[in-house]
Amino acid sequence: MTAFWKKETKTVQEQKDEKPKPIAKGLNIEKQLPLTERLVLDKRKADRIDSGQKEKLRERAFNVARLSYAGHLMYRYIFRPETILKEYGASPEEIAEIKWFATRVLINKLDGEEARKLADETGGLEEAIREARGRLAAFDAGTADRCDIDDAIATANAFGLKEEAKKLCRNYLDANEAKEVDYAVHLLEGENDWHTLTNHYAGLVRFAKSCGLGMSKQSKDKIRPYVSGAVIDYCFWKHCEKGGFKRMLTEDLGFDEQEALEIAAKIKANLLAILKSYEGKNLSKVLGSSRRHSLTKSAIRFFGDYGTEDELEKAFRLLIRDRDDTYYFMPLLIAEYGMVRQLSDLGPSLGAGLDKMLDTPTEYGDDPHYYKALKDYEAAGLIDPTRARNALIRVIESKLNDGKIDEAVKLAFDFDMPKEAEKISEIRGLLGEKPSEKT
Repeated sequence: MTAFWKKETKTVQEQKDEKPKPIAKGLNIEKQLPLTERLVLDKRKADRIDSGQKEKLRERAFNVARLSYAGHLMYRYIFRPETILKEYGASPEEIAEIKWFATRVLINKLDGEEARKLADETGGLEEAIREARGRLAAFDAGTADRCDIDDAIATANAFGLKEEAKKLCRNYLDANEAKEVDYAVHLLEGENDWHTLTNHYAGLVRFAKSCGLGMSKQSKDKIRPYVSGAVIDYCFWKHCEKGGFKRMLTEDLGFDEQEALEIAAKIKANLLAILKSYEGKNLSKVLGSSRRHSLTKSAIRFFGDYGTEDELEKAFRLLIRDRDDTYYFMPLLIAEYGMVRQLSDLGPSLGAGLDKMLDTPTEYGDDPHYYKALKDYEAAGLIDPTRARNALIRVIESKLNDGKIDEAVKLAFDFDMPKEAEKISEIRGLLGEKPSEKT
């Protein structure tokens, strides 16, 4: 037997490295249940054993419901207060008191939408409006961040407090507009692109407009030098719909009509210079197909919104390339702006686009400009009438396949196919369908 003083002792590091022995853990099922289920379980256990704790449990459950109701609505907690109130037999007065408490919490947290719903439920709208008016009067809009001011204005609007919303917005702009515009200018000096302009200036414009306010002249003057570059950047990356650039300058950026025209004049000059710089080049190779597509559509849309007829024609001529580099959508754009006759001398350069328009008509069937294009190009002698008719027949067949009988009838009538139109109308009658007002 080894003497105790001769026993091998472990070093400090060995003792640290030694894993602790696992401790047996018991499964506490009730504590792992969600709060709603725990409160229901406590109630039913108390009912079963008649422990005399019912009133105490009821008071606790109502306190939990009172304190958690607003959180349940704001954050969608798993807790279900309605279940608790029903289980513990809450009276209408008790439910109304708990909901009113939650309404006040929601107003204090500036969750006006949920607060308004609760106020309508309980019939306490007038009192809730007074509570909201007091909360908003104490709100310091000048030092608030954008998230909080947005919540405050949303709360004011939820309770119909339009003047309070406008006052909050004005106070925020008075304190922060110059600072935010200066920051936007600082960023645009580094990178004059659409993303920067819309995120750091257009967002402020939208905020002001939401309360019926506009940007100050000083702010607009600061940002104006950067608008042209940002809009041209937009043209390279995004498609714009007809009228989109007018909305962009007036609604999104907050300029009046005269200011927008002055800015547009600068954009037109810069855009024409860019298009001329690409003259004689294959845009697909220079820009890539995606940017070429965006620039072509957006440039035409811009001159359609702000250019003269001569400027629009010049833009088309600068963008129409040889047969092998024609964009499939160019013939439709030309027809949409009613310029088939003016550009008829470029018909050979539109060959690939016209062929696609005639060979795959079902791809264009939902484009409202497709049928006008067929008529205009046929009248200009740029497409064969038989091919145009065959293309239209395929579109009508596609409409019939989709059950769009009214549209098929209208197309047949519009394109001088009376026999076919009558036949389709007859079939529609046999099927018991009534013609729409359009047909």
